[in-house]
Amino acid sequence: MKIQLDLFKLCNEDDNKEGRIRALFNPELRKEIRYLVKEIKSKDVKLKEIAEELGTTYTTLWDYLVRTKSIPLDYIRKIVQIWSRTTGNSHEKKIAEIQKMIKRLSYGSGPQIRSTNAVKELSRTLCKILGAHAADGSMRKRYTKWGGKMVPHYEIRFREEYEDNIKALTNWINKIFDINVKPKDKKNHWYIYISNKILFRYFHNIFGFPNGRKCEIVEMPHLVRNSSKGCKKAFVTGVLMFDGSVERKTGYVSLFCKSKPLVSDVSSILMGLKIEPDYINLEPDKYGRFRFIIRKKEKRQKILKNILEPQTTKWLRLRKTLN
Repeated sequence: MKIQLDLFKLCNEDDNKEGRIRALFNPELRKEIRYLVKEIKSKDVKLKEIAEELGTTYTTLWDYLVRTKSIPLDYIRKIVQIWSRTTGNSHEKKIAEIQKMIKRLSYGSGPQIRSTNAVKELSRTLCKILGAHAADGSMRKRYTKWGGKMVPHYEIRFREEYEDNIKALTNWINKIFDINVKPKDKKNHWYIYISNKILFRYFHNIFGFPNGRKCEIVEMPHLVRNSSKGCKKAFVTGVLMFDGSVERKTGYVSLFCKSKPLVSDVSSILMGLKIEPDYINLEPDKYGRFRFIIRKKEKRQKILKNILEPQTTKWLRLRKTLN
């Protein structure tokens, strides 16, 4: 059974008008929102009263029902709450039904509008992205002055030595979220820079990654921890691709990391896959790092076959040493 993601967790109470994350209307979604409002009105509640409870105007609500291209996610949630309260029907069931109807999300206004897929399930590809972010990603929310007011920017960065790893990650992100991310070369490394509030909220609000420094505290998201073996394995793929190593001479596979929880999490998943590390040190070295090493050939063969992304540098190096 796949784990469902709650799109409504992408909302923050302090989002302003332009900053709200919205669901793009499709015929099915608009029809359902109109139906809910009609049901509420049948209980002697006026459209103006619904608008006031949403914190908007009668005209704006009418526009959402008739002609706008999108509607704020938090308005959908409040409409369902009003509907549930006035009709006595299940709030949770209706929210789940509506979430299935949402296909695209957007935010911003005018030429600054950006949209992504509405990702509603925890997939293996998404878990690879989460593993890569846990290993080597960073997030920062910063403010710049624009039009006389301070405007937030939501930034996600990945930095990596190997071009093939960063290209694989780019393909995963573009496939899942349908955004146009491109890797860039900067002298001795490759990197991805993403300025996207929706992705930032996925990582922060849904998966619990912190804003700012995380290298000592990052861990496997709870949703991944409670997921299938395949999703956990995909998370390890992302971690080892971006923070693991394959030694050139021996082919030993290792993970050196300043986060004790992450080293412990990855070790536990590998044990569940019958790839128990040959050496684990959960005491920090002089650089504050924790680590595990996989030496035995049969275990490294499993890493090659089941964990590392085929045809990437570390995969090719491991195959060469095994042969």
